[in-house]
Amino acid sequence: MMVRVRAAARSGARLARRLRGLLRCGDFEHGFLRFACRRCGEELRVPFSCKARGVCPSCLGRRMSETAAGWLDHLLPAVPYRRWVLSFRSSLSAPST
Repeated sequence: MMVRVRAAARSGARLARRLRGLLRCGDFEHGFLRFACRRCGEELRVPFSCKARGVCPSCLGRRMSETAAGWLDHLLPAVPYRRWVLSFRSSLSAPST
């Protein structure tokens, strides 16, 4: 019983940390990096992200797009792709009895 209580307390604390990170994600008040072009002097400021898996929609979307880009660049062959979807009515897809 005591082990379950400790495990629940740890997972609750972990979730609370992730949710606090989510609230700070992309907020310039909690830190950012500043990039400057040496030629023209233009600056770009990028806020820190929480990098929480499955909690932050912003970080999750960025991770999804980076994964897809990596697959296209390094894993999949350079050929045209098409997406096909085949679906059946529920009466056809259910097993017959």
